[in-house]
Amino acid sequence: SADCASCHAEQAADFARSPHARSDRSPVLEALLPHAREAWGEAAADRCQRCHAPSHAALLGHVDAERSVTCVTCHAAVGNRGERDGLLVVDASAPLAGPFGDAETTPAHASRAAPLLGSSSLCGTCHEVTGPSVFVEETLSEHRVASPGPDDPSCATCHLPRRDEGPIALCAS
Repeated sequence: SADCASCHAEQAADFARSPHARSDRSPVLEALLPHAREAWGEAAADRCQRCHAPSHAALLGHVDAERSVTCVTCHAAVGNRGERDGLLVVDASAPLAGPFGDAETTPAHASRAAPLLGSSSLCGTCHEVTGPSVFVEETLSEHRVASPGPDDPSCATCHLPRRDEGPIALCAS
């Protein structure tokens, strides 16, 4: 995230204040992870950590990379293997995704426009949890019931700061 902040200071400041930036240190995760591990084994604990401590920044070769959700988690996502349980597919070698249709390569990284980035499907990958037992979160399902139809607003519409289209990187070439 610090690398991204050197050009995307405003976005990094917003992110630093978000729960995603502290996902690996969530008090709920810390309290429940030992119980999940004891009751259902290491596979259940791994499912929790897929979302809370994905370590996607380590894919870029940073040995001291954050374990929490980072910029790379969403901006290098290329799909998912299901809209649930942290089944996100991240390709750190792919150009980083942006929210606008006019993505331009920068001196820092290649860029691409990606509909997934602004979709509820991306958010649902971690915010739809199918158990076991009491570990169920149906946020994506509830969203779709509350907002059916083709004009369905994405999660980002309400939960992320609105940015005007245009250059969002403020770094020297």
